[in-house]
Amino acid sequence: MATHGSYSNRRPGLTRIAIFIACLLTVANAGATNSDIYKPIERPTVAVVLSGGGAKGIAHIGVLQALEENGIPVDYIAGTSIGAIVGGLYAAGYSPAEMMEIVRSDEFIAAARGRIEDKYGLYYLQPRPDPAWLRINVSREHLLDFQGVIQSNIPTNIVSPFLMDFLFMEYLGPAAAAANYSFDNLLVPFRCIAANIEDNRGEVMRYGSLADAVRASMTFPFYFKPITIDGRLMMDGGMFNNFPADVVHMEFVPDIVIGSVVSGNPEKPSPHDIVSQLQTMLMAYTRYDIGTERGFMVRPDVPDLNVTDFSQSERVYQIGYEAAIARISENQHLFEYRVEGGVLEQKREAFRSEMPALMIDQVTVSGLRDNERRFAENFLKRSSEPADLEEIKRNYLALLSLRRFKNSYPRIIYNYETGYYDFFADMEYDSDYFRTIGGNISSENINQAFSEVQFWRLDKNPAHLSTRAYFGSFYTSAGLSGRMDFIGRHPFYLFTDITYSHWKYSSSPLFFFEEQKPAFL
Repeated sequence: MATHGSYSNRRPGLTRIAIFIACLLTVANAGATNSDIYKPIERPTVAVVLSGGGAKGIAHIGVLQALEENGIPVDYIAGTSIGAIVGGLYAAGYSPAEMMEIVRSDEFIAAARGRIEDKYGLYYLQPRPDPAWLRINVSREHLLDFQGVIQSNIPTNIVSPFLMDFLFMEYLGPAAAAANYSFDNLLVPFRCIAANIEDNRGEVMRYGSLADAVRASMTFPFYFKPITIDGRLMMDGGMFNNFPADVVHMEFVPDIVIGSVVSGNPEKPSPHDIVSQLQTMLMAYTRYDIGTERGFMVRPDVPDLNVTDFSQSERVYQIGYEAAIARISENQHLFEYRVEGGVLEQKREAFRSEMPALMIDQVTVSGLRDNERRFAENFLKRSSEPADLEEIKRNYLALLSLRRFKNSYPRIIYNYETGYYDFFADMEYDSDYFRTIGGNISSENINQAFSEVQFWRLDKNPAHLSTRAYFGSFYTSAGLSGRMDFIGRHPFYLFTDITYSHWKYSSSPLFFFEEQKPAFL
């Protein structure tokens, strides 16, 4: 996220007074530590640390629920990967029950699987069905560069992050704005770890976009595409520190630390399991220890799950809850001070009241050529008036459903002068040309081969040209088509198609099988 300037108005006449007060505060706080800055005087402070571990980390939500039910305050929270997701949501003011509603939702499950729900698609812009098996994208600069074509078609991630990125922005953007983009000002002060893969080190995320920090921390290598923050490529913080108890001690100096761990250091890699190989290569050794005698660890006995398998979330949550209840009962002596549930809810409501409504004023798209950028910006927001984020969401996901973009990452930044958010999308167009290859294989004599070359142009009026051919014993066909779309309040398109087909019902030579006796003679 870009650096933020100051949003407070300063009066030059007060400069000397401000300097004098600052000097007094400096003298008064000489020798002060982080604990003096953060710690409430009335009672010992409590920090919660959440490990990485993919879908198993839903157990962390059960742990937080158990803490709340027992009146144990959470003054600070930190996590890595799924721990950053749960911790970030909690810091942003979500209750454990609200987090479980998110995890159960069809939208979240679709996002974890890399799908955009059908309701966001635009039927009239979808490509017509064809028997393609393989699509090869060819950009203008690689038209005659075979090696460049191969490299540009190698995928960098297994799971499409488009919907997930938008949801994180939607869930966490208002809290970051209310906190003036400082994680110390969230409902619960928060830290997470991300891996700076260019400098090969872990980064402690303290300020900026909360959605960016959480998204970076959970970017498991090759599952999800890495993101760029302040010009640095960031990935899963578990590569360097999968349990940031040391960060909690350095940043907050709490009196009591509670850890929730659903992961461990990689075991010996299996030749049949690429995930275990990647974990061994990429993850540094982590010490799963809270670093103090005042506190305890919760180690829920969760089942072994795929990174994005949230199908057993209810069961995993319950396991985490029960494990935490057991550990709390063993450590009652640590918590002489308890917080009533009503007090916590009042704090949540007060923090939420500071969150600006999700209304979007300006839309800016980067990373595209001018004609593509104009098309995307007009598609996302078709009026000069502020728009609800839900409208931007529908248009954004509909645009991505066209499958013409290799990458896209959304951000919202609150403009304290206008009172609205500005929406930014960093997009990368896939390519102008692509070729598809496919066909039909049958035990009957209707085997076909298929090939198509397409050209797309995104502009005020998107255009599409296609030439295709079918080869086989059943028939041979060649076609040329063109289409131009007019996108507005009442969208329509012009389409033309020329097709030549030559039917060869009983020709002797077949593509895949030698014809002995046609079944239809």
